Amino acid sequence: MIEASDFTTDGLAGRIAQHGEFYIDDPDSTQYPGFSFGFTWNGWACPFFSCDVAQEIIADFVAKGGDGTYEDATDSFWFQAGDLTVDIAGIDIETPDGMQHVYPIGAGMWVWDDAE
Repeated sequence: MIEASDFTTDGLAGRIAQHGEFYIDDPDSTQYPGFSFGFTWNGWACPFFSCDVAQEIIADFVAKGGDGTYEDATDSFWFQAGDLTVDIAGIDIETPDGMQHVYPIGAGMWVWDDAE
């Protein structure tokens, strides 16, 4: 089970995320490069994305009628999911390429799947 602390620097200490490609719903839909620690939520992947990729995800979400943006002042993304406003702050994680600053966009909420 995923706890909120799993998506904080403290909850990820000592773990190394692996590269992956992630999509929502359909393997033929857009795939986004990101990182994973292998966490799942209800069987779905819980990926982390660079700022550039997270901006692409939010732009695609907005293009489909959603609402969201990146807030530079708080280094966080927010999006509207029904009646819920979600704020996702950036965190630093260890990857095979060294430390990366990432965002768990939709992790523990959206139905992400690992393409690999």
